[in-house]
Amino acid sequence: MKIAYFDYWTKGIANFEILDAELRARGHQTLLLHFGSWRGPCAPEEQVRGILCRDITYYKTHFIYEMLRRERPDVVISLNTTYLPDRAMVLACRTLGIKTVFMMHGNRIWDDAESDGQYMNSLEKSLNSKFRKVLKAPKYLYQVIPNYLYSLKRGAGLSWRTLPVIFQYIKNPARASYFPTDAAELFHDKCLVYSNCEAKYYLQIGYPNAKIKVTGSPKHDPLLKRLRDKTFKSSRLPVALREKLERGERYVLILDEALPETLGFAGWTNEYRHDYIQSLSERFLKEKLFVVIKAHPTSNLKVLQQATNENVLLYQTEDLNDLIYFSELCVVHSSTTVANCVLIGKPILQPRWGRSEALPTAYIKLGVSQAWLKLSDPIAFAIDEAKRQAFKLHYITVLEPVAVQNIIHEIET
Repeated sequence: MKIAYFDYWTKGIANFEILDAELRARGHQTLLLHFGSWRGPCAPEEQVRGILCRDITYYKTHFIYEMLRRERPDVVISLNTTYLPDRAMVLACRTLGIKTVFMMHGNRIWDDAESDGQYMNSLEKSLNSKFRKVLKAPKYLYQVIPNYLYSLKRGAGLSWRTLPVIFQYIKNPARASYFPTDAAELFHDKCLVYSNCEAKYYLQIGYPNAKIKVTGSPKHDPLLKRLRDKTFKSSRLPVALREKLERGERYVLILDEALPETLGFAGWTNEYRHDYIQSLSERFLKEKLFVVIKAHPTSNLKVLQQATNENVLLYQTEDLNDLIYFSELCVVHSSTTVANCVLIGKPILQPRWGRSEALPTAYIKLGVSQAWLKLSDPIAFAIDEAKRQAFKLHYITVLEPVAVQNIIHEIET
């Protein structure tokens, strides 16, 4: 079987890499199809982490439909399902008779904890800004919208519903990305989700229940295996960090969320993040704790390095779970890595001062992290085990390392 991974660029390839070795071992042919050239210069064809990757320019076309028509995979696996390019891809696959599988790449904590609309309000303030819309306008005008229209034209054809769909993405891209108009155009043949919570969300946007399968998160498989087998060893840590631990020093882990890189989400800038890290470093130094930052994959490492000192170590590609496991405490806002902290059993603090105050509070409401109201407040290390157990059941759900196995089964059947 020929399997095409589909994404907007190659930077998310780790999500497919988790499956790729097993799929190829089963005799399947795989490659990644993407349109990274819409963001900037990229190779028409290259190997990334052992996976063949082809940009849309390889096919000498501007249209996702034509890329898929030329390649003719049996299955397309995509990491997204609510954006306008996803409509172009799904509609093209329906016309061409290609099976589509949506595989989540990150959690969407959308449940009763967000019933007050706080998260959507934060998204709308950031994603609906005039600056962001102007910045994205050329790509939408010359690439995204034409692709959607082309796939429609080659399939069922244009209808009265087309303009309202486009208008929603232009007027309110934040809401369109969570609660899209005419969502049936987006539905993959299979919707593979991590947990019961995400199943509830995709039912809410209209996915038929029969299409939704709770598989667990493939990113959790290695962690769950290591927790089961008790294979965490400090020897795997970076040398500088390991040496500090061997001297009896202890650290707090800051899980960076690339807020400045997402066009200043909630007003975060590089300068503000720098001051934020320095403030945390000084505060934890009073507790005889040093700081380790785990940079988000999309964070600008050169900029983040400006916030380091003798009390702050910075890592980006090092193993996330090792860094969490050997920490005393984790500091995070709304990152999906909270689930890793919960599985490993670490206390979690969420700052609620300054620009942090505008960020979502779902994890606080769910009782898995504690609100840190003021920098000068005492450091809380307590954990509410009952609430964490409830979180695991609803928001993680699959607590055995079987997600990859489950996903591959759904791809093959």
